[in-house]
Amino acid sequence: MKTPTTQQLTAISQRDNFILNAIPGSGKTFVVGKRIYDLHLTESILPYQGIAALSFTNNASKEIEDTYYFTSGRRIKNPDFIGTIDCFLNQFIVSPYAHIAMGDHNKPPMILTSNEFIYKIYPMMNKYSKTYAPLDVTYRVDGSITHVESGYEVSMKQMMYRNNLLSLGDISYYAMKILETTDLVSRLINRFPYLMIDEAQDCSDVQMKIIDILVNAGHR
Repeated sequence: MKTPTTQQLTAISQRDNFILNAIPGSGKTFVVGKRIYDLHLTESILPYQGIAALSFTNNASKEIEDTYYFTSGRRIKNPDFIGTIDCFLNQFIVSPYAHIAMGDHNKPPMILTSNEFIYKIYPMMNKYSKTYAPLDVTYRVDGSITHVESGYEVSMKQMMYRNNLLSLGDISYYAMKILETTDLVSRLINRFPYLMIDEAQDCSDVQMKIIDILVNAGHR
């Protein structure tokens, strides 16, 4: 297992909110894994609390987990979380609470992974299939949608809203709306007092808004 450099040790021991800027291949993902171990070693984290380390790919998540394992001799387990940002938002915000922000308050949300269902309802959208798929259509921070080429996108998103249907791209938007309109943000911070995002520059505008909500509410 490699030894952290002086600069990496500075990032690992940092406790306030910070952004780590570094060139590709400099070991940012390695630092995230080492920092999880250091936080558990030096901070008073309650038994029900965990550290969340989020990435954008399963490979990056595995690198973080392997770094923690080679450092501590233990595998990451609950209440810690290592995984993609979409998986985290879905598991802890959208899946249990999206019905609050969607059309049917009594129905759990369902994530659509195939466009065929949409094409059966809106066959005219097939015309644009080489440009984008129906499930590529999602929301911006202001609630506007990302595509309007076929003229059916607004109707499609309204139908999905009424029936509590989500695309993978909608996860971040509904997580943002839930955090904005409920007291879940304080409970999420209590559950995960430390949150790290690997390759945060890849966050969408909606995901950056979620980070702003957490930071403004006191997250570290």
